[in-house]
Amino acid sequence: MIVYLDFAQLVDLQRAGATDRERFISGWRDVGAELAVSLHHLQEAAQLADQEGLKEWFKVLRLFDRVRCAFASSATLLSFESQVQLLTLLGYSVDIQRSALDTLFPMAVCGDIEAHAKPMVAAFRQMRSLHSLEAEAHELSKRAGQRTPGKHIRREIRSEMLDNLDLSRLIEDAAIDPLQPETRFLKPLLEQTKSELRAAGTIRGALERLYDLTNVSVRDKIADEDLSAAAVFFNTGREQVEAVAHLTGQPILLVTAQTTNLDPYAAPGFSLQLAVQRGLRMHPRLEEPGNQIDIAHVGFAPYVDLLFVDKHTLGLIRQEREARPDRMQVATGSNVVRAANLDAVISVMHEHPYARRTNDRSAT
Repeated sequence: MIVYLDFAQLVDLQRAGATDRERFISGWRDVGAELAVSLHHLQEAAQLADQEGLKEWFKVLRLFDRVRCAFASSATLLSFESQVQLLTLLGYSVDIQRSALDTLFPMAVCGDIEAHAKPMVAAFRQMRSLHSLEAEAHELSKRAGQRTPGKHIRREIRSEMLDNLDLSRLIEDAAIDPLQPETRFLKPLLEQTKSELRAAGTIRGALERLYDLTNVSVRDKIADEDLSAAAVFFNTGREQVEAVAHLTGQPILLVTAQTTNLDPYAAPGFSLQLAVQRGLRMHPRLEEPGNQIDIAHVGFAPYVDLLFVDKHTLGLIRQEREARPDRMQVATGSNVVRAANLDAVISVMHEHPYARRTNDRSAT
């Protein structure tokens, strides 16, 4: 049984007294659980206050008899899922769970994890600054959306007949301050945006052209708010063409042709990340730097038996599954759970249906 703990639960274990630790590990061993660790756990560990705190966190990993880790990130997951889709589209049968274990969560030695992670700590801490900027941008976008309720990019031009050039000037005025030299690099992008707006006649159409989504088979299925993320998915799929062609011996042109048939909503991990991302952007709660890591964590849920999250993230997943079930696979996220404390973690592991499975995946 493979379990992906929330980072906060690993910190709780780090801070727990000896008796509580022993009780937790005993309960963990009772169900034969294995710990799944991703790059994003290590990314969060790097934010701990000092080197001593980081060392203590790695000591926690050594409490577990079996740890699975390949330093997989959300980018690794995206490459994996797009490759699986391409192989399936080409007619190949893929043992997804076995491939996922090999790619995302192979067995690992804790000492090796620590040794590989240490050189990345400085970069992880710098990424925190980038996530802070991203959170600020999302918060500004959210507030702007609240000021103009009910408008959607499919119909702004069609129904209100806004002038394309006036609209693009509005975008330029909002984005470019001519007194700030560091913003001049955006000029080419805005010029391209103007051109695409004129050609497409709608903001939606212009974005499809900018994101290179005009020829994908699920174009009309992609929600407005998912366009930029879908573009990342398709670009990743295109990047996998050479690897898939090499793996299968198929001509590159044949594999390339299948990239238009990719579907971001059919990628279980990626679609779950999209759901949380949508929920966060629609939620009145203030955007936080940790949101991006929370989004990254949930993508691994389809490839483990249980994945623990906090109460807020679980609520977003349930909300999105109920409101927009067509944007994720039926069972996606059903093994995402929460627990208020370490004792509750063990209780969930014993009681949840996923915990009653045999350890077929762990044994392979």
